[in-house]
Amino acid sequence: MFGGYNEEGNSNQLYRLNVRTLKWKLLNPSGNRPVACDKSVCWHYNQRIYIFGGYGCIPDTDDYNYQFVFDPKSHWHYKRGWNNQLVYYDIEGDQWVWPHVEGIAPLPRAAHAAAIVSHQVFIFGGRHQGLRMNDIYSIDMRQMSWNEVMAYDTNESIVPIGRSWHSFTPLSDQQIVLYGGFSQDNRPLSDCWILDIQSMTWISINLPFNKPRLWHSAIASPFGEKYQRCRFS
Repeated sequence: MFGGYNEEGNSNQLYRLNVRTLKWKLLNPSGNRPVACDKSVCWHYNQRIYIFGGYGCIPDTDDYNYQFVFDPKSHWHYKRGWNNQLVYYDIEGDQWVWPHVEGIAPLPRAAHAAAIVSHQVFIFGGRHQGLRMNDIYSIDMRQMSWNEVMAYDTNESIVPIGRSWHSFTPLSDQQIVLYGGFSQDNRPLSDCWILDIQSMTWISINLPFNKPRLWHSAIASPFGEKYQRCRFS
């Protein structure tokens, strides 16, 4: 578990939970720590935990290899902003590493979402300054290169609107499901989309339950569960 926000402000602490003993441990890896932030995304690949983006503290040095955009609306004594830092925790070496990545990185952002499919990680949306975006970027974890992805529906016209605080969950090696979030005009969203990775097309999904939801998380169950209608007293 990395970062977040507590009574002292943004954090860049890294905790590990032993799922057998259910005990937490605060880690102290070597190397340059990520900038303290919240609303970042992370994923696991090849014994490494990657962290991208977030909203948090101004870098304490001028020597950094990512972008930081100051938020003029942040509180005067605790100035913060958006970043597009990409750093990983090497589990075996117990150290922070800042990798070199080819290509043009996404804009600094927060409250975005990431989905890893095989050796590709897809980043969708998030907030950059006053804009909630609907762009897609992928990063090839073998080549360590960024790529902006263009995706439309079969009519090459319809795409999900820009949003933050949504979920973006891989269903298979071909599909990712996008659900909900918070719109540019400050509305909680209830729309659901499937991104077909092979054709890079969006498919709008009509759900029987269409309640708005934001700031949530989602995971695809591998256990073959079937939908059952539940009754609550």
